[in-house]
Amino acid sequence: MQPISITPISINLAYRFVAFSMMLQGANFVARQAGMNLEGPATLADLRPRSHVLLLRVQGTNGLVSTNLTGSIRTPKFFVGYDWGQPANFWQRGFQPDSEDAIRALNARLSALPSLVDTNGAVQVAVERFKALGIDTTSLQARCAPTVIQDRLGTDPHHLDGIKLPLFELEWRVPYGDRSPDRHGSVLVAATVLGATRELIGYHIMDQALFLRPPLRILNAERLLSMPDASFEALSEAQRSNLVFEASPQLPRSSPPADVPSAASARAGATNTWGRP
Repeated sequence: MQPISITPISINLAYRFVAFSMMLQGANFVARQAGMNLEGPATLADLRPRSHVLLLRVQGTNGLVSTNLTGSIRTPKFFVGYDWGQPANFWQRGFQPDSEDAIRALNARLSALPSLVDTNGAVQVAVERFKALGIDTTSLQARCAPTVIQDRLGTDPHHLDGIKLPLFELEWRVPYGDRSPDRHGSVLVAATVLGATRELIGYHIMDQALFLRPPLRILNAERLLSMPDASFEALSEAQRSNLVFEASPQLPRSSPPADVPSAASARAGATNTWGRP
């Protein structure tokens, strides 16, 4: 991949609205395919601080703007991080404890849940979920076998004397002898499976070549970037939705267009996260 400049590029309201709308629809797709039971799709009003979108210029191409979306979606229920247009990182917020008390509470909750799968079953769950997400599991499995650890209750989550939890940590590592010697032993894919519900509660995809779906890309970036903020704010709900559809025909369509945020949610979000420069 070509190196990119780190000079910040100003992003106007039209581009931010379309970029966050696209990433939200893609993030909702990821959460559903991971197995989350969502009451409804996340909207712009659900975005939390540190959700962001980057506009990058590729060096050596006369300042060409990369329209592959890079950024993150943070909602009360999940996080999805985009790298060059692909949802490379995901986790469910309820499984990211930030204190010792939170860790103990999570472990206590998990210890009361039976696991519906063993280590082999956890691999099968991850592979099935990855296929639904558009990950090249055939290539991944041909390249390396996963290692699986079932978490246990204790100070050390992998403590051998602890009670087994229905939580499985999986890693696919580049084997020695791979044609990329500088990557020997590095992780290609990591995933966490909750055996009690057969869902992915987190994953990290380190190799872009494993994504079978086209990257999330804004097709009319120059038009959006040239739109004054006042002109965007004057658009109707339907006109704003049309901006999203025109920019993103490659979005997964597993749900109705209701995933696209309405003008009302956009106005709510403008005082929260997405409208901030």
